Amino acid sequence: MFADPASRASSSIESVWKDLLALFFPILIVLLGSSAVGAFERICLARFSLDALNSSVESVSALRFFQVSCITFANMAQVLIGQYIGSKEPEKAGGCAWQMIWLSILSMVLIIPLSQMTGPLFFKGIEHSQTAFNYFNILIGGNFFFPLGAALSAFFLAQGKRWTVVWAALGAYGINVLLDLVLIFGLPTVLQPIGACGAAWSTLASKVAFCVILFLCFMSRFNREYYSTHRWRVSFASLFRLIRICGPLSAGKAFALLIWTATAYLMIAKGGDHLSILSIGSTLTLFCSFVSDSLFQTLGVVMARYLGSQNYTQLLRCLWRGIFFSLFVTGGLAIPFLLFPDYTISFFSLSPEMAANPFIKLTVICVWFWIFFNGLNAALLSYLIAAQDTFYYMVIMSLTWLTSWLPIYFCLYRLELSPDTFWLILIFDQLIVTLLYAYRVYSIHKTFQLKLNSDTMQLKKGLL
Repeated sequence: MFADPASRASSSIESVWKDLLALFFPILIVLLGSSAVGAFERICLARFSLDALNSSVESVSALRFFQVSCITFANMAQVLIGQYIGSKEPEKAGGCAWQMIWLSILSMVLIIPLSQMTGPLFFKGIEHSQTAFNYFNILIGGNFFFPLGAALSAFFLAQGKRWTVVWAALGAYGINVLLDLVLIFGLPTVLQPIGACGAAWSTLASKVAFCVILFLCFMSRFNREYYSTHRWRVSFASLFRLIRICGPLSAGKAFALLIWTATAYLMIAKGGDHLSILSIGSTLTLFCSFVSDSLFQTLGVVMARYLGSQNYTQLLRCLWRGIFFSLFVTGGLAIPFLLFPDYTISFFSLSPEMAANPFIKLTVICVWFWIFFNGLNAALLSYLIAAQDTFYYMVIMSLTWLTSWLPIYFCLYRLELSPDTFWLILIFDQLIVTLLYAYRVYSIHKTFQLKLNSDTMQLKKGLL
């Protein structure tokens, strides 16, 4: 007996939810753990000294440009490997992962000289410059471990082996937390407190451990036989193809991070309340970024499989489920951010005068709206990336200086507005990006729908 249309539709919807949730929660655990460890580290630094916290924030503002742009490039392997699996070509997955591994290592040829040229310029004349620059140099020396970990994770996530990544990440987080306590605060009579630099060493050590665990799993016998992970040789044709596809995505992320770094520098240069608002707001967004990041990675993998099998109907359903899930999660975050902002502020152990600052409370509220739009952007962007429309993303990110840096500079340095204006402008920036992504997704899906209708007509003619 054939299933009726209603039951088939119900089954397909359940399939979409099953695919999404099976991958979302493991990725959520990994990224939530990363955000929690990052927040724990900053709370430890705040308890050690406010200077240590501020110096780490200053350094991370510069580091993110190098780390996240490389990670974004490597994460594209999830889409490519997912399409190989969707098109029933698993033997190409191992070779794709290896080429991304080589590119992760080769990235240091560009990262080291670029960081040593820009680093001194960024830290010149700011508060805590020496400590921040030391923190920066520790992590930039091992920068290739960040895209390497992303490339290895992409290999397992694309094929649905999510728990391999989860257990490797949890082990690395445990190392990070333990070393944070030991290196930041020291051990009596054994080790002197290192403060911010101790946090940098603990982060690097945990990233090395994560990569080692995943690489051993990557080279297992099963993966060598089924996914051809023994094919480690460099293929220049494959390298150039990856650069062509992933380059615009990474460049777009680099533009976004460069603009963010320049925007953060405006607050850092102001110091005082401006720096504290930046530190608190960026710490909260760092912690809550697990929502949008986990959604983006999950949807990217699942949508890539649907595109590989040319299942465009499920592709749209997947997008709507992702948007719904984003609204659900950010709705839950409204409780601590909008209803109990004072309780959220209490985690930072601020002085009574600083905690009572109305700008701090308004910052917490504004951060929630930023997270809300960022979650919607993640769902929409995952559709664009799965469709390999990376050039559009690069163009949009390159233009965000018009909606973020320029108005912030004008408002803070020309109009001398209050420091909370920073987050209000960033909310407006996220809203504009959301509308531009939505328009592009609508256009691309119309193209897919026309292709689907054309293929259906050709199939019917063939049957006749």
